[in-house]
Amino acid sequence: MFAPHVAGGGQAHAPELSSKNDEKLAATVISTQLSGTLAALRVDAPGGPFGYLRIFAFDVRHRAFIRELLRLIPLLPERGLVIDVRSNPGGYIVAAEAALQLFTPMPIEPTKYSVLATPFTRALADGPLAEDLGPWKKSLHDAVRNGELYSQAIPLTPSKTANEIGQQYGGPVLLVADSTTYSSGDLFSAGFVDNNIGPFLCVGSATGAGGANVWNYDEIRAALEASAEPLRTLPDGIGLSFAYRRATRSGPNEGKPIEDVGNEGTPHELTLDDLLHGNRDLLAHCISELRKLPFSKRNAGIDEADRTVTVETDGLDRLDVFFDGHPGSTYELTSGVPVMVAYPQGTKQVSLTGFDDDEVRQRRTIRL
Repeated sequence: MFAPHVAGGGQAHAPELSSKNDEKLAATVISTQLSGTLAALRVDAPGGPFGYLRIFAFDVRHRAFIRELLRLIPLLPERGLVIDVRSNPGGYIVAAEAALQLFTPMPIEPTKYSVLATPFTRALADGPLAEDLGPWKKSLHDAVRNGELYSQAIPLTPSKTANEIGQQYGGPVLLVADSTTYSSGDLFSAGFVDNNIGPFLCVGSATGAGGANVWNYDEIRAALEASAEPLRTLPDGIGLSFAYRRATRSGPNEGKPIEDVGNEGTPHELTLDDLLHGNRDLLAHCISELRKLPFSKRNAGIDEADRTVTVETDGLDRLDVFFDGHPGSTYELTSGVPVMVAYPQGTKQVSLTGFDDDEVRQRRTIRL
């Protein structure tokens, strides 16, 4: 689908022999505790330094995965961050979707899932798979009666989980994926774009287009073993898998499927320097795009004895303060000039929202 010249016998062209840029990039490794899953770098380049975060897979359960990201993020330069999910085969859906909140001040809307509406899927929801398909049961009944093709679309990642921590990295963020980014990697890419976190570069026409939950034949057979329609045992060595709940996107792409479609981004064609010298041109391309994005930052220091929070900002013109969810005060900001915020006795959390020309750039919650 995405490389028709291959199937048609056409000749692929070799990438450019020379680098597209003459920038000197130097990288320093930031050690991670999940080295098989994450890699982090500090990249020294003009206008930087910049951060680079490679997510090889979402193969760690979400709490451990998020915990390591929370440890790494303060170590990454704040001028801008490249997140690279190329060749990410997927893993835990909640880990992928819960990570998005760390890189944006805005609430995350998770991907939604729907089930093909047939008498068979309705029977599964009524009986052997009632627990797994419970949230879709009523809409499956309605859809079969009304002739709808799919059930209601419902998120697998709870909205609370997708938003319980909030923004941790305040600089501009850019995502890179490719045609071998798959499954939860597809979901992360779609969520990144649909929640308007930052630009998206894609090596190839689109991501791998694996946006669905998968059952294998043995799982379905075990579930139906005591039902009126048991499945036969397959010959040794034979297996089947089924995409049974399809993912659909949110935000500006509401309802658009990921399965068999993928996520398109701004294309980047790999060069020979990318292949032989650690993605040198790709990284330079990413950094050049990050430089174009607005930069802001917000640092806060707490003095619990005086019940004050000292806030230093750059690239922001207004700060709104909330105490335990209630409106507090608004401050006009000047870059480099700190603001001292006094909070009432008994306050459990102070929320700080920074604006640049009425656009939210920074949002943090300080728990006291």
